[in-house]
Amino acid sequence: MTSAAEQVPDPSDFAVGARVREIRQRNGQSLRALASALGISASALSQIETGRTRPSIQRVHEIATELNIPLSALFAPVLETPQTDAAHGLSSSVSYDSSICVQKAVEAPTIQLENGIRWDRISPRESDGLSFLHLVFEPKAGYSEYLRHNGREIVYVIEGTLTFHVGFTAREVSEGDSFMFPSTTPHKVVNPTEHRARACWLVLT
Repeated sequence: MTSAAEQVPDPSDFAVGARVREIRQRNGQSLRALASALGISASALSQIETGRTRPSIQRVHEIATELNIPLSALFAPVLETPQTDAAHGLSSSVSYDSSICVQKAVEAPTIQLENGIRWDRISPRESDGLSFLHLVFEPKAGYSEYLRHNGREIVYVIEGTLTFHVGFTAREVSEGDSFMFPSTTPHKVVNPTEHRARACWLVLT
């Protein structure tokens, strides 16, 4: 039987590029202006927006910063019209009109990044200053470069082992362990093993 954690939608259904384009256009910002702010060519940004290339984690953070949005806003929106579970009278989809939300496992928006890393949004809705994610690192997957951005990160490892390089130190965090660090310190995360790793990730900005 497939577990709830594995019941994820096709990443192409939640292409981060489409969300970048949607938010950029809503802000009245041109492709060239955002590309210039990111320090990349308009062609490179266009390839991200059209889904021809997958962005790195570093690039996703940079895009969210330039667009002045939380990471969670880069996930495609879930259904805004809730569907009622007849047996229990409960909403099976997210309602943006209520502070009480339910997000089914099969509805969780997901982003497939480069380097064998996938993000699933756990939070049923966007929340300013808070991004609650489920990250999957394939064997030997990891950040291609050090990141540095505003906020604080709290991680709980569900499966496998991850190595956190924060500043000049490296810490191994395994199943059942938790770890917290300031995002302002240069950091990167890798899965050094031949087995998949999964973790819950809370990013506070």
